[in-house]
Amino acid sequence: MRKINAKYDNSDRVVCVSIPGKHEFYYQPAGTRERIWLFDTKDFSGSIFDYFRDKGRNMNPFSGTLDGDGHTLTMAKGSRPLLMFARKATVRNLNIQGERIVGNGLLERYVIDYGTEGYYNNSVPNTITIENCHIVGDTNITGSGFLSGYASGLNIVMIVNCSVGEDVVIGCDKDQSEVGSLAGHFNGSVMNCTSAATVYGKSRVGGLVGYKGQSMGPCSISSSSFTGKVIATGDYAGGILGSGYNQGSAPNSP
Repeated sequence: MRKINAKYDNSDRVVCVSIPGKHEFYYQPAGTRERIWLFDTKDFSGSIFDYFRDKGRNMNPFSGTLDGDGHTLTMAKGSRPLLMFARKATVRNLNIQGERIVGNGLLERYVIDYGTEGYYNNSVPNTITIENCHIVGDTNITGSGFLSGYASGLNIVMIVNCSVGEDVVIGCDKDQSEVGSLAGHFNGSVMNCTSAATVYGKSRVGGLVGYKGQSMGPCSISSSSFTGKVIATGDYAGGILGSGYNQGSAPNSP
């Protein structure tokens, strides 16, 4: 097995390359062109979740409602996020804290999801609504506050009435890009949220959101504030949003 040199990043992805007669799946670390072959198949179609589940791999997204009723989830040092994948999910009324959370604070993988039909159309599901959730205490998160990843522009995220406290450190290892105290890569809406956290990163580092993920997906931040610190060592940093969509394939993207 070939060893890959890049360090794990929350924007890593699984890439499907379709060629005549088969589909090739690769693991590709963010910001590199390195790929590790995973497997080939002739019968892939539709949702990546459904395909992996049918093949015996646990890829089921959380699709329910989790109401924390104001309780605090204290993560053990070195824990990974509570959720791996989400589809049409809601998490509300939950406080999160942990000495060191590896990855994002709530959702590990914000990914492309075309739903059960597997087509980019009106059936593409929203990913998650996060409402009245708060990151509190002396919490250190290596990734972004609630989520980050690489998703479709129609995989909408709603973050409403949430906050991140002043003793929280986001991107605590100081080696991530596309980082924010609420979200890193992001398409959706932030409303009535506040953060006083310290946010570290390389490029596309934002006080609330790191980066608009897809060119034609929504990315709005309203009635929200950031009063913490953004410390970036690379390009693109901002107190609210680190960077809008900035790729040569869509130079005039809103």
